[in-house]
Amino acid sequence: MAAGPVDCSFDPCTNPAHARGLCSSHYGQRQRGQELHAIPEKRYDPDGNLIYTSKSTGYTYILFKDDRVNGQARKVLEHRLVMERHLGRKLETWENIHHLNGQRSDNRIENLELWVEYQPPGSRPKDLVKWAREILALYEGKI
Repeated sequence: MAAGPVDCSFDPCTNPAHARGLCSSHYGQRQRGQELHAIPEKRYDPDGNLIYTSKSTGYTYILFKDDRVNGQARKVLEHRLVMERHLGRKLETWENIHHLNGQRSDNRIENLELWVEYQPPGSRPKDLVKWAREILALYEGKI
C-alpha cells in the first residue's frame, strides 16, 4: 500500500512536502539562504480576492483578481478601502488613514481615523481660501 503525501518537515507547516522534506515555500526559503520561517495563511474576501499582510510594512493589502492594471491585479491598502466604504466615497488625495492603536494590520473601522494633510507646505492665500471652501463642503456637518 502506497503511503499518502508527507507533510513539510518544518514544524508547524502542514503543506505537502515538495523537495528534501520541505514544502515549496520552505524549500524556496532554504534555496535563497533564508532562515526558515512560518508562511502566513492566505485569506480571501467573499469575492475571492487575496488578502495579505506585507512582512516589510505591516500593512494589509487586497489583490483584486478581476480588476487589472497593465495585466497586474490591482492592489489596494485595506485600511483605505475600509474607510472609503465607511464614508461612502473615494478618499481624496490629501486624506490619510491613521491606525489609532498603531497596529497597521488592524483595519477595524473603530481603529481607523481620517486625517487630512494638505500639500505642499507654503501656499498662496487664494489657494488656501479655495481649499478651505472645499474642506467645508466635504466635511462640515458630516463629522
